[in-house]
Amino acid sequence: MMKIQKGFTLIELIIVIVLLGILAAVSGKMLMQGLSALIAGQNAVQANWAGTIAMERMSRDIHQVRSAADISTASSSQFTFTDMNGNSISYTLSGSSVMRNSQALADGISALTFSYYDKNGNSTAVIANISYVNISLAITGNQASYNLTTAIYLRDLSS
Repeated sequence: MMKIQKGFTLIELIIVIVLLGILAAVSGKMLMQGLSALIAGQNAVQANWAGTIAMERMSRDIHQVRSAADISTASSSQFTFTDMNGNSISYTLSGSSVMRNSQALADGISALTFSYYDKNGNSTAVIANISYVNISLAITGNQASYNLTTAIYLRDLSS
């Protein structure tokens, strides 16, 4: 009489190991793609947040201009003025950093552009006629680009 043995054959075990290996490879690749997307999203949010904070700081400072006589430089790449407290403030792009005087305000910036407008909304290069300052900020983070733009009314300037 022949004994019946319980268990798996070698072929069955090899098939199970191969199938588990395939499942592990596919699920591992999916997990890596998800993790990569998460990290890319976090980097993009951080870059956008840094740009937003820089834009808010520039807006708040530019609102503090007392008069047209307090604006010393109004070019497309630099804006320098004296605020209500008598502090000289200058914004410019140095490399990939927005600089407020000599301190970096935000990194990962690919472009900073200032545009100036008179009270009628016409572009102006005359400092005495500036009523609005338009700021454009281009942020590059993790192979993605973001553009932030704002217009700031200089409250105490009247022409």
